[in-house]
Amino acid sequence: MVDSDTVHSPSARILVLHTETGIPQAMTPVLEPLSAEVLFHQCDALADGYRPLQSERWSAVLLIGMTQADVEHVLTMTTAPVVVVLREDAEGKATLYNAGVWDAVQLHEQDRLLQALRTAMRHSRGRFADELERMNTSALDVFAGSVPEPFLLVGPDGSIHIANESGLELSRCLGGTEEGIAVEWLEVIVQVLAEGATRRMDSYCRDSVISMTLVPFPQQQLVLMYGFDVSELARTQRRLHESETLFRLAFRNSPDSVILNRVPDGLLVDVNEGFCRLTGFSREEAIGKTTLDLNLWVNVDERLAIYDALREHGQVSNRSYQFRMKDGSVVDALLSASVLVINEVPHILSISRDITTLRHAEEALQRSELLYRSMFEMTGLAALLFGSDGVIRKCNSYFAELVELAADDIVDKRHWSDFVHPDDLPRMKEYHARRTKGLYAPTRYQFRFLSATRRDHIILITIGVIPGTELRIGTLSDITELKRVELSLRESEARLRSLQDNLPVGLFRSTPDGHFLSINPTLREILGIPPEFSLDLLRVSEFYDNLADRKRFIEQLRRHEIITNQTVKLRTLNGGAVWASMSVRGMYDSNGELLHQDGIILDITAWWKAEGERQLLLQAVDQSPSSIAIMDKDGRIEYVNPKFCATTGYSAEEVHGRLFRALKEKPETVHVHKEMWEAIRGGREWRGELQNRRKSGELYWEICQLKSVKDLHSDEAHIIAVMDDVTEDRRIQQALIVAKEKAEEMNRIKSTFLATMSHELRTPLNGILGFASLLEEELHDPSLQEMASIIHSSGNRLLETLNGILDFSVVEADKLNVNWEMVDVLRIVDDVHRLYQANAARKRLEFVVEFPDTPVALFTDGRLLRQILNNLTNNAIKYTSTGSVRIVVNHAGDDGGGMLEISVLDTGIGISRDNRDLIFEDFRQVSEGYGRSYEGTGLGLSVSRKFARVLGGDITVDSEVDVGSCFTLRLPERRSVPEELAENLATEQPLLLGGRRAAITLIEQEHATNDFIEAVLRQYCQLTVVPSLERAAETQHEIPPDAVLVDVRQDEDRVLRFAIELHRVYPGATIPVAAILHDPSPERRALLKDAGYAAILSKPFTRQSLLHALHDMLQARM
Repeated sequence: MVDSDTVHSPSARILVLHTETGIPQAMTPVLEPLSAEVLFHQCDALADGYRPLQSERWSAVLLIGMTQADVEHVLTMTTAPVVVVLREDAEGKATLYNAGVWDAVQLHEQDRLLQALRTAMRHSRGRFADELERMNTSALDVFAGSVPEPFLLVGPDGSIHIANESGLELSRCLGGTEEGIAVEWLEVIVQVLAEGATRRMDSYCRDSVISMTLVPFPQQQLVLMYGFDVSELARTQRRLHESETLFRLAFRNSPDSVILNRVPDGLLVDVNEGFCRLTGFSREEAIGKTTLDLNLWVNVDERLAIYDALREHGQVSNRSYQFRMKDGSVVDALLSASVLVINEVPHILSISRDITTLRHAEEALQRSELLYRSMFEMTGLAALLFGSDGVIRKCNSYFAELVELAADDIVDKRHWSDFVHPDDLPRMKEYHARRTKGLYAPTRYQFRFLSATRRDHIILITIGVIPGTELRIGTLSDITELKRVELSLRESEARLRSLQDNLPVGLFRSTPDGHFLSINPTLREILGIPPEFSLDLLRVSEFYDNLADRKRFIEQLRRHEIITNQTVKLRTLNGGAVWASMSVRGMYDSNGELLHQDGIILDITAWWKAEGERQLLLQAVDQSPSSIAIMDKDGRIEYVNPKFCATTGYSAEEVHGRLFRALKEKPETVHVHKEMWEAIRGGREWRGELQNRRKSGELYWEICQLKSVKDLHSDEAHIIAVMDDVTEDRRIQQALIVAKEKAEEMNRIKSTFLATMSHELRTPLNGILGFASLLEEELHDPSLQEMASIIHSSGNRLLETLNGILDFSVVEADKLNVNWEMVDVLRIVDDVHRLYQANAARKRLEFVVEFPDTPVALFTDGRLLRQILNNLTNNAIKYTSTGSVRIVVNHAGDDGGGMLEISVLDTGIGISRDNRDLIFEDFRQVSEGYGRSYEGTGLGLSVSRKFARVLGGDITVDSEVDVGSCFTLRLPERRSVPEELAENLATEQPLLLGGRRAAITLIEQEHATNDFIEAVLRQYCQLTVVPSLERAAETQHEIPPDAVLVDVRQDEDRVLRFAIELHRVYPGATIPVAAILHDPSPERRALLKDAGYAAILSKPFTRQSLLHALHDMLQARM
């Protein structure tokens, strides 16, 4: 598609001069909408661009990467409009415009670049120059009247020779008359004539901008002046420039991260300084890469979700996500993005704002609130919140316990004064009134407290005001007991001092500056202080694992607070660790100054460890991937873990207290549950598989293991059940059984089909190949010989395809049976050489075989070896057009581990390194599809390699494109060569036995196949042909045949007995019998060999294979 204002002139031509190698590839799609001929010319120095500038006429010239001096020089060398692409946000645009540049744009301003080039081509100065050079004066008159733009032909004195109405109007507008132009233009006219070069100038006529072009005709001493009104273009460019400037300022100066990237490839087109500050990447590092290249996404799924939202809605707003900075740190951000289309390419404009600080502040606030709640509830002291009206707004559990009411009966329902002794109430009301008025009132004092049951307590209360609210917070310490203790201590200090030595808890008295005044023996034992160790050598701080704990305790004591049951970690004198529960109170002088503190320490290390282990065990049970239920001895559920709830669909509350069997049992499994509970009550573990029902009614299978355990602290028994959902496993198992049965059935059908198709294709194919071969030899007309050759090659191709598919099916079904025997390798190689010699000759290829000096025999499968070599040789000839094909047989020697190597080398098309593994894959070729260069199924090499590996070897390839390939078959040398096999047995001499031509009997049925056998054997032996086994029995005579060929297509039972019956007819003679098969399956071969058949031929077969089989049979008789 071309925009409506595109210049459609077929002669529109643009010259692009650039300094970088990647410009043609980048700019070709950008300039394509112009429908103009574009020539790219790279010039390392401007002189490189002189030739195209001077030798061609251009509609426009585009300069990329040029200096201002280069631009000015180009303007002196061409009359075409010059457009400049700036690399940076150029500040010198005005200088370029003054120098005569048509327009100057930035590289990313593609729309503006296209607009500038379209305008330049539409108003190209070359539009008129060629015409004017060929026109005379009268023609110029006609031409002037035919164009709407201002047109004047002016002499050196300023006189107007020719002009149209627009030209005369322009002359008047510029200060001239209809006879001559304005005086200020005379100097320009003279300069243009003197320089002999075209000049472009902008003039202003009223509110219009006229782009003037002056073309000199020195011989006529005339100057052609023509112009275009570019006012609208100028205004548009100015508005576009202002808009771009505003956008650029907003883009560059935005404190947020702003990026622009293309949708098709995700590459960043531009980023602002906010992006660089936020991520740590510079613009150079970011532009041209994707956000994935920069590893910005902490969670790539967030990127996909944003793309999906943009694809559906076109924009996203304030989407929270995390990204990774260059240094690896993670930042939280809010993202807004929208899709923009620039130059018909969708782009994404994204704005991201760092909200890490805000997120951290929110998290800190949440932590602070959680800490406040935790401290309020877990402080160990009774606490309450009340307003200026005295109504209790909140209380913790300690306060509710102290009051002896539920929290719901206190909050927003009771006044703090409800719990104050009447004798202390006036004093406390006065304090409350003073605090309400903002006057001083004590914040810490004692009073008598009455619970809801009117139980009397002595309370030490601390009251504070929550800033910014009318709420007060009070913490209450019940010091009733402490007061009694103090009284008792004063009355019986001596008695208690003796008792403290025998208390099971540690007792101490210490000073605020950290000196021990006294400790009891229990504390010495807890802290590991020997009895004889002086307390003067010890500091209290030595025994705190965290000194902040002691500092906090001292501050509390100075505020007259009592420390109750605080858990702290202490260190023993020898460096060990002790967990302790500590309660401390301070003793004060008359001024309220702390004199010393008395404390009680209880060693809870064993309890702490046990509690940690218990919590760890509970966590493990909660996170277990198995369903777990704990029941009492009657089977009522006491606990279930989350996995149990997820599997059954019941919540923990729904199953608590219910019988386990009622939840799990199905009517048909009652007997199973009975067996289960009998085992458990008998103290045995039960394990089995049950089908149960979820809450939704869905049935599922699970493996269940139940065991009875006893409580450590009592003889009460509990039952633990561990269950795993195996529904999916059973479904998969059942599906596998069905799939296996189906696969076996399909394999049986496939085998039947292949056996049928094998016979139906091989039988007629044998006749086609045989007679085609004879026709090639017997016919003398070249055209008929060519037809016979085509028939023969087409039949061979069909045979190769059939053999490949059948071999592949046998291998894939893992039914390949190997007939291990001693094989003459050189004979097989020679057979292959003679088999393909004609093919090589037709392509004028040199085809040679290189044998070792000694005979080669292997204990292997000759049929598989022959097929491997046939495939490799056929491929070598197929893919070689000129040169040679060689078959080389070598002993690998000691380095090869006693291996025999048979290499097939060619000078054909070769194989690239990338395709060397591909060619051994099933149905794969280097050239694939209907347009491939060579025929074949892509199975030959795949099947050959599988055959080689079955035989204990392998096939490797070494190849170079356009040089050739070397395929090497390596097989283990299992035995040495018998001397009797040293001579090559393959011969096409007459079949002789005892100096006479051998007598062969052929029992035929398939005429196409057996006519071929007759045509071949009559040249080499005495042949007798009978139509059936019965007929053969009737025509037996006293002289037995030397060998018999039988078509197994006839009655198979009769065929199996024929060899045995033949031996009974001629008891003194050993007559070898060969079977002709259409199905080469190993099972049928073994059956026939067991029945006494000496050889087996598979349809279709060649003349050579037939002669070799008979030759071997006759040799066995000698």
